[in-house]
Amino acid sequence: MASLILEMDDKRKSHRLTNEVTLLGRSDVCDIPVVGVIDISREHCGVRKRDDGTYVARDLGSRNGTFINDEPVTGESELHDGDILRLGKRATYRFSNKAEREGEEVEFGVRGDTALSDALGEISGELGDKDFGSVMKDIVKQARHPGPPKPEE
Repeated sequence: MASLILEMDDKRKSHRLTNEVTLLGRSDVCDIPVVGVIDISREHCGVRKRDDGTYVARDLGSRNGTFINDEPVTGESELHDGDILRLGKRATYRFSNKAEREGEEVEFGVRGDTALSDALGEISGELGDKDFGSVMKDIVKQARHPGPPKPEE
């Protein structure tokens, strides 16, 4: 399911896009109200889900503009997973569309500290020839396609 994740100042809040059209703005009628930001119009921007599952954003005549990745939105502009939707100067949302990522191979890994990898090794026994990423891929595969139940000992 697609969502817009508010990333403004120290705030971070996820809003699922459950409606065919989602309105953003200062008005109480908006699906995603943007409170306390003066350069946002009452009904600033709309995000619409197309029949093919893609999403588009449209500026609704706002005074301070709507931007995707710092490019002004004119007409309907398509949103892609990871795009930054900005209303005015400060209200910033990251667009996330899990459906757009389906089918992509997920890369697993640990950056920096190997404590997680070490803990996994202790919990699941020795890793043997497998690295942490391979073990995680096996865990995800098993969760998605569980085999027959193991007999109890």
